[in-house]
Amino acid sequence: MMVINEADNDAQISLVTPDNLHKSKLLHIRNSDLHLNANLQQIYIDGHETNNKTIDDDDQLIASNYAYDKLEQLTYQRQHFWSWQVILILLIIMIIINALIVFCLMNRDSNNKMATSIRFVPLNDFRKRTLATFKLQSPKNVKLDDGMRNCQQLSSFVYCCVITANDNTSFRDKGTHCFRQRSTDLFDHFYKKNMQMTQTWQTLSDDDTVVLLQNMAGGYAMLDTKYGISMPILDNEDYANLTPVVSFFGMDNVEELTALAQDDHKFYICEYLRDSQHRFLLQDCYETTMLKFENPSQIKFCANPIYQAIIQFNNAYTNIKWQLQVTYTTTNGINDNNIYIVDSVDLITDQQIAMICSPFNIDIYMISSNVLVHYAIDLPKIDGETLIGNYF
Repeated sequence: MMVINEADNDAQISLVTPDNLHKSKLLHIRNSDLHLNANLQQIYIDGHETNNKTIDDDDQLIASNYAYDKLEQLTYQRQHFWSWQVILILLIIMIIINALIVFCLMNRDSNNKMATSIRFVPLNDFRKRTLATFKLQSPKNVKLDDGMRNCQQLSSFVYCCVITANDNTSFRDKGTHCFRQRSTDLFDHFYKKNMQMTQTWQTLSDDDTVVLLQNMAGGYAMLDTKYGISMPILDNEDYANLTPVVSFFGMDNVEELTALAQDDHKFYICEYLRDSQHRFLLQDCYETTMLKFENPSQIKFCANPIYQAIIQFNNAYTNIKWQLQVTYTTTNGINDNNIYIVDSVDLITDQQIAMICSPFNIDIYMISSNVLVHYAIDLPKIDGETLIGNYF
C-alpha cells in the first residue's frame, strides 16, 4: 500500500507533475498575464496619468508660454506706446522751441522797427489852419535888394537868410545875410563875409536861431542870429581824417555842440565845447554803429544825451529813398547795440526837409507834390523824458 501509495504518489506526482506543471506554468503564465495585464494596466494607468500629467504640464507650459507671449506683447506695446509718447513729447518740445525762436526773432525784429504814422496835409489847408489857429502877425514889409529875393525863413523871428551869389548884387562882397525882427518896426541885419549858409540850422528854446556857415576853404562857423555872433568850429590834427557833415545842439543851448563826421566808410560823433572866446573846441570823436549810405544826396542829424538819429537821402529818378536810423547811448550802465530803422520812398519835389527830435519821438516834415508830409515816429524807448532827466 505504501508502495502503491508511493507509486500512486509517484504516479500522481508523475502524473500530476506534467499537468500541474503545465497548469502551474499556465497558471503562472496566466498569473503572469494577470500580473502583466495588471502591470500593463498599471503601466497604462501610470502612462495615462503620466500622459495626463504631461498634458497638464503641456497645458501649463502652453498657458505659461501664452502668458509670457501676452506679457511680452504687452511689454512691447507699452514700450511702443511709450516710445511714441516720447517722440510726441519731443516733437511738441521742438515745436515750442521753434515757436519761441520765431517769436524772439519777430520780437527782436519788431523791436528794431519804430512805430510810424504818416499824415498828409495839403499846403493850402495847412496854411489856412495855421493862420486860423495861431493868428500870425501882419506881414513884414522889408525892402530887400534884388539879390535877396530868394531868401529862406528859418523861424518866426529869423524871417530871411540868403547867400549873395555873385558880385552883381548891391552888396559889395559875397557872404550870408540874415534879417531878424527885434520889434515891430526894427530889424537886425547880420552879415558874415565870405561864408555861405548851409542847409543846417536850428532854433533853440530861447528863440535863438543858429545857422551853420562854411567858407571856401572848408572851415565851419556857427552864426548866432540872436546876438550877431560868429562862432568858429575848430578841429585838431588828431581827427584830420574826418570830414564834418552836419551838427546839432543836443542840450538846447549854444554851449555844447555835437557834430556828425565821416570817413570813407563810417560815421563818427564829435563833441565840442564853447570857450570864453566863442569858439567851439573839439573834445573827442568816437565811432558809431550807424550804417552809411554810398553818396547820400542829403543828411539830417540830431543828438541828445539819450540817442543819436540820422536820416540819409538817396535820389532815384523822381523818387527819393530815405532811411532813419536811431542808436541809443549807454544809460545807467545799460548798453543797447541795436540800430532802430525806418525806411521809406517818397516823391519829394523840394529839398526842404526838417527833423525835430524829442526824447520820446521824432517828427519829419517834407514837401511832396505840393503836399506837406509829416512822419510822426514813436521811439522804442518811450521813457525818454525820464532818461533825459537823469542828466540834469
